[in-house]
Amino acid sequence: MNRLVLFFIIILNSGHFVGQDYHFSQYEKTLMILNPATVGNFEGFERFSFQNRNQWIGSGTQFMTTMGSAELTFGKNSGKNKAFVGLGIFFLNDVGGDSKFGMNSGGISLSGNIPLSKGHRLSAGIQTSFNNRSADFSNLSFYSQWNGTEFDPSTPIDEPNQLASFSYVDAGLGANYTFDRMSNSSMGGKEFIFNGGIFIQHINQPKLRYNSLTVDKLNSKYGIYASSKIGLNSISGIEVKLAQFFQGKHYEGMYGAFYNLKFKRESKATNFKNEKVVSGGLYFRSTGTIIPTFLVDLGSCQFGVSYDQELSNLARSYRSSLEFSLSFTLAKKSLFKGKRL
Repeated sequence: MNRLVLFFIIILNSGHFVGQDYHFSQYEKTLMILNPATVGNFEGFERFSFQNRNQWIGSGTQFMTTMGSAELTFGKNSGKNKAFVGLGIFFLNDVGGDSKFGMNSGGISLSGNIPLSKGHRLSAGIQTSFNNRSADFSNLSFYSQWNGTEFDPSTPIDEPNQLASFSYVDAGLGANYTFDRMSNSSMGGKEFIFNGGIFIQHINQPKLRYNSLTVDKLNSKYGIYASSKIGLNSISGIEVKLAQFFQGKHYEGMYGAFYNLKFKRESKATNFKNEKVVSGGLYFRSTGTIIPTFLVDLGSCQFGVSYDQELSNLARSYRSSLEFSLSFTLAKKSLFKGKRL
């Protein structure tokens, strides 16, 4: 048996090989996947999002994660004073390395959103998804292809694909709380928005059968996050974002600070914000990564770009990652019921 496959089996048998999920640096753009309670928790009626991450640029191979999602709301109104239901649909592809080791996932999230009082909202959500994992070893080099001087890809390897394709069903749930002071006319003052929540993913800890010899499990993932927007004046403000994730023996923290500048203020004709904002700042990942991030919000269209720069020993081999996010929101008109202001 060649050394590569032997190493692969040893790692699998050591346990917790699959303890960590894929991740995005702009994690707040994918909260509807992490926490189903956040589905529909945005300014508008429907939102369609796309996100792509190119991990470890310059590693000599490609690690790519791509996500697409749609969020729909039912019963939502511009006054934010009614309970409503959020429905989210998402598709995700995560693939990496010459072996194309990765996952395809499709799921549905459902949230219930209740106004507690003016400016305060609480929501809870559940999620289920269908996932498939696979790999292809045909593009890998094996020890038996070394001819004494170099690797000869034309040499037959006579090695079967040791990793089987398999599928499983996954589940998650969460809760989210939002406070918007500008929605509470009795408080007045500058803009202040707080959002926070908790979630659990992989509640059922699905079994992962990479081959006939080993059975591993996907550890449950726990997360807690909070963000706050604080207005400095009528055209500018700061935003702070904090998140902590735990999965098996692994943990990861994300901490961000941003400066927001409005170049078009919200309309007074509606309670929905229709501002145009540019935002710039930094994330810091607890594993030793600094992430400059730039965001543009044009009201109905939002775009973001971030660049991961490794600072730890990992930077010697994998220096950087690039990530883009794009979303389109129907803020004044529902896709299904026409104009609703």
